[in-house]
Amino acid sequence: MEKIKHSNINFLNKVLKIIPLGSQTFSRSKIFFDERYSPLFNIKGNNGYIYDLKNKKYVDLISGLGAVTLGYNIKKLNNKIIPVINKGITLSLSHPYEYELSKTLTKIIPCAEMVRLGKNGTDVTSAAIRLSRFITKKNKVAVCGYHGWQDWYISNTTMNGGIPNYVSKDIKSFEYNNIESLKNIFKKNKLAAVILEPLSYEIPKNKFLEKVKNLCKKNNTILIFDEICTGFRVSLGGAQKLYSVTPDLATFGKGMANGFPISALVGKAKYMKHVEKIFYSGTFGGEILSIKACIETIKFFKKNNVIKKNIYKGQKIKFELNQHLKKLKLDKLIKIDGHPTWLFMILNKKVKKKHPLIRAYIMQKLSQKKIIFLGSFNIQFLHSQKDIDYIINSFKKIFSELSLDINNLNKKTYYKISKPLFSVRNK
Repeated sequence: MEKIKHSNINFLNKVLKIIPLGSQTFSRSKIFFDERYSPLFNIKGNNGYIYDLKNKKYVDLISGLGAVTLGYNIKKLNNKIIPVINKGITLSLSHPYEYELSKTLTKIIPCAEMVRLGKNGTDVTSAAIRLSRFITKKNKVAVCGYHGWQDWYISNTTMNGGIPNYVSKDIKSFEYNNIESLKNIFKKNKLAAVILEPLSYEIPKNKFLEKVKNLCKKNNTILIFDEICTGFRVSLGGAQKLYSVTPDLATFGKGMANGFPISALVGKAKYMKHVEKIFYSGTFGGEILSIKACIETIKFFKKNNVIKKNIYKGQKIKFELNQHLKKLKLDKLIKIDGHPTWLFMILNKKVKKKHPLIRAYIMQKLSQKKIIFLGSFNIQFLHSQKDIDYIINSFKKIFSELSLDINNLNKKTYYKISKPLFSVRNK
């Protein structure tokens, strides 16, 4: 294994001379992959696969960082979207597609009475915070999860370079499924908003989301669900639809258009009507190619029962891998958990010091199996049953090898050990 030199190293060296880190996105970079063994570049995607510089095929579990829920290069979808190019993509006035999509979103997302579009998650989460502060005339915000790279959020992490120190003073972090941690913040602060990912690697327990909503209502605080990852993946209407808890505002992105850059701030009309009083405006907000892609993606979801089929695939992965881990007596070390369409490989907190080495070992083995993975199973509609079986059998074999090598990982692991990009500062 140590003698392998991946074909992308020479290209990476060229790229690094003109692109910092060699990538536009941290999560696609050499921070998380070992360039000696894993591809850092891909030239195309097709069905549930991506292809490296040498046109070698990899089963893709990253799925465009969660943005691809259907799969790559779907001909029936392409045929609906491509003709829009001939109309002009960014026009000088608003296009009727904006109304068509907004109307659709109000029908499928419980809290969506009004809609404002954006291009990425940071656009709309930042707009939601600005709107909440304007409405409540308060500044402080409680956060739980990842909410983008704007100063207001990222200042509260260890990746806070270039941000004035005073920015983070109004941001307070609380723990998911720990309602007491949020209650303690409310006791000491008047909050403009509470923003959280309604689920990620943890499923809400003990009516956690309902309790968060009740706290916000009691304290005249805007409740925001950050559904950038959950929307169009766990349910067409997001986690709020899945768990029947309706927030005041919500943000959507990633899987909305199966990889096209678009996001949405949605919410109750009594709050959303104030968007015209804050500055939230962008040149590409009405770019019609992505809007049309979103319209057609939603139609594809409905017609093909996408989420139900993705859930079935994820359930099979979760059940079979957890059973295998139990058989190997590794279930106290590793478990596969989360929503079936967005599963996570979770390492026991009690062995936190071993996490990087175990993860590197697994990444090393996955590179040999031609599987692209970053810790979560982002299921696609075009992942075939053959793909799912291959994923399951590959992980089973890797876990079996791990059980044999568990006490000798230092000598068995050659893959570069990566570190978390940042951690949230609890205060």
